[in-house]
Amino acid sequence: MEDSNRYIDEITTAKVNEIDVLIENLVAEKWDDKVKIKNNKSRCPKCGTGKKDTSFSINPDGGYAHCFDCGESWKNISSVMIFRDCNWKEAVEYLADRAGLEHPNWNKVDPEEEKRRNEIREKQEIIRRLYTLAADYYHHVLTNVMVKDEESGEEKRRFQDIYDYLINDRGWTEETIRKQKIGFCPNTDTSITRKVFQDISFLNSQISSSLRDNQVGGNRG
Repeated sequence: MEDSNRYIDEITTAKVNEIDVLIENLVAEKWDDKVKIKNNKSRCPKCGTGKKDTSFSINPDGGYAHCFDCGESWKNISSVMIFRDCNWKEAVEYLADRAGLEHPNWNKVDPEEEKRRNEIREKQEIIRRLYTLAADYYHHVLTNVMVKDEESGEEKRRFQDIYDYLINDRGWTEETIRKQKIGFCPNTDTSITRKVFQDISFLNSQISSSLRDNQVGGNRG
């Protein structure tokens, strides 16, 4: 394939690979037709054995699926990987077969393209770490920042009211808050958030610019 990016884009946007249609087929394969999709909900392919068949939610408009038990999210290729227990290359070939396309030439590697991809992957990894840093920090703010109660003198969570709201009003459990790293960002504590998202926005703009430049170069070729 002369333009692998356009090839991947073609197989993941082909009508036959719309996320709800794709997931419906993958669910049937994974669970031998014993599990059905109802109202865009089903059993999670990663943590779903023995669990309720409603934790895995499919969003056709957004083009992704998400499990509210284990917290994983997937799009087309990643959905195939988890449902069929295969690697990225095998998932691409599976989607190619569904779209009626030839398999890509995996042996052809353009050094400049590989360098560009590595740079993008490095930036994406930095973005992932920034998101993780922010999530960990605000989870700590919600769950572990303590203050002394003025009346009793005992220590309590600084944002116990928020914590109680999540459990009593939203119906979340302490385990869910811990596993999903639910956090809280006070109105008076926005400096870290602003800096993190400024960095993320800058890196995303560099990635988008690189993708646009590559697309223009490919069209000219």
